[in-house]
Amino acid sequence: MRKILYFLAGFILSSTLFICYINFLPVGSIDGKTIYKYQLNQRLAWAADNTIKNIGKDLAFEKAMSDLGIHVSDAEISKEWDSMVEHYGGIDELCKILIDTRGNEDSLKSNIKKGILQQKAIKHFAASVLPDENNIDFQMEEGARLYEKYIKEYEEKVVIKIY
Repeated sequence: MRKILYFLAGFILSSTLFICYINFLPVGSIDGKTIYKYQLNQRLAWAADNTIKNIGKDLAFEKAMSDLGIHVSDAEISKEWDSMVEHYGGIDELCKILIDTRGNEDSLKSNIKKGILQQKAIKHFAASVLPDENNIDFQMEEGARLYEKYIKEYEEKVVIKIY
């Protein structure tokens, strides 16, 4: 019986020490201040939660655009991509900017697609608004307001659970 108790006590003690050791592993330093594994894990958990929320919003956005019958072709995305590459002085320069902003080609193309879809959605809603002779921007401004309202309602319907 004593051997079992000693074994359990040893197991609990070694497990506790192992957990403490793992959490206090240094993973880097900034200006001489050590960053520990548990600090990194806290940030990663926060980032994961935000990523899950962003995925939910993206899925709601895609469904909302689909329900409106608004789509974007690969040719439209490629045209805008080529324009950006030219604007920033070539693919190498654009890639440097993406690295500096922690982005990549796929995320930029996704943002391009989303931007084109937003523009089309605003035009879709603006088409249902009568123009105002005194304010030439009224129709597009009202279209943008209606778009924001529509997307907000869609996002509120999304149930996001983080495990």
